[in-house]
Amino acid sequence: MNSILIITLSIIICNQTKYLEDCSDAYNSADAIYYYSRKAYRSDNSEDLDYYVKKALNSAEDCMYYADDCGCDDAYYAADEAYSNLKKVYRSYDWDDALSYVKKAMNNAEDAMNYSDECSQQQEEEYEE
Repeated sequence: MNSILIITLSIIICNQTKYLEDCSDAYNSADAIYYYSRKAYRSDNSEDLDYYVKKALNSAEDCMYYADDCGCDDAYYAADEAYSNLKKVYRSYDWDDALSYVKKAMNNAEDAMNYSDECSQQQEEEYEE
């Protein structure tokens, strides 16, 4: 009898822990996209631009993974857009075009942060009900 009770409680606790998983990792990764994109945008040479764009691309991949993990589709798509814009930097032959793609990625990162924050708040509200 006690073992059934322990197993039942363990299942309930595990399900609630999974349910409480928020999108803070997605938010933090989106913040990193923004941070590295801003560094790229403010760079004054192609080596620094490439370095920070690569860091931002890695953060975008992380954000997509975490947003998918927490079920936040809007944050996922915003991070995917940031990733696409950052990839376009490598195909740009003009400095101003490259910076315009970086600026778009910064805007996408802000969207991803907002969406992941909204998803976390929504999950908290659903848990409280």
